[in-house]
Order: sequence, then structure tokens, then C-alpha cells
Amino acid sequence: DWNKHLTLPWRIWQFFLRYLVGHGYRPQRAVGYMFVLWLLGLGLFWVGNSANLMKPALKEKVCTSRQITFRPWLYSVDLLVPSGVMGVNFHEKSCFVPTYPDSNPGSKNSVAESTWVLWRLCDFWYYLEVFLGPILIVFLAAALAGLIDRETT
Repeated sequence: DWNKHLTLPWRIWQFFLRYLVGHGYRPQRAVGYMFVLWLLGLGLFWVGNSANLMKPALKEKVCTSRQITFRPWLYSVDLLVPSGVMGVNFHEKSCFVPTYPDSNPGSKNSVAESTWVLWRLCDFWYYLEVFLGPILIVFLAAALAGLIDRETT
């Protein structure tokens, strides 16, 4: 079996190609993964906003120059899709950040532990979408362009 002689990095690469875009034959998988990430992010950031965890980043000029409201669906899209890909910046990623409501979590007046967990989830999901979004877009573009197939990888 020729598969036994492949190096570990090559096997990892083949694993990603198989499950992300089906070696170029199933690019809809990447779209599906992005949709699931977006949908989960939408729900998580909506709940985080309801718990008053999504605060405006006032240091950004674009945020202070206009009255903006938090839109979880657009925020999740802005995290997943880099602004250079679409040529449009929604300014959601730069205007809002998951922020813990209490500056001293150990105090007696600290926010409930469930809020702390929700803040951690929002913070983790923020970085997960920022990391995985561009990777999925690159794999999707390569699969749609025909740069990935079973014979060339």
C-alpha cells in the first residue's frame, strides 16, 4: 500500500484536502463549513450582545464618526471573510469587541460565572472565525479554480 510510505505532513495535507473540499471535487463542503461557522457565530454573538458583552471600540475613528448598532449576522460575516476578498469592509470587526463587563472578576460584585463563560466563548469564537475564515476561502478558491485535485496533490 503506497499510503504507508507517505510522510506525516503529507498525510495531514491530504486529510485537509479530503475533508475540506473533497480534493477539489466537492468545494461546497467549504461553503457548508463557513455557513455553520457563521450560523454558530451569529447565535453566540447575539446572545453575547444580549448579555451586554459586545462593546463598541471607541478608539476607531469610523466607529465614533457615525451611530452604529451591533448586528451579529454582519459581525460574523466580517470575521469570517477578510475585507480584501470582497473589497468591502463592514467595519464590524474593528468597531466591536467581546468585552468582559467587570474589570475585577474576583470582586464580590463580579458578574455571574455564566457571563464569564459566555464572554470566553465569544472571545474564543472571535479568534476562531478570524483564523478559519481565510483558510476556508483559500481552499474554496483553489478548488473552484481547479488547482486542487486528487492527481496533482
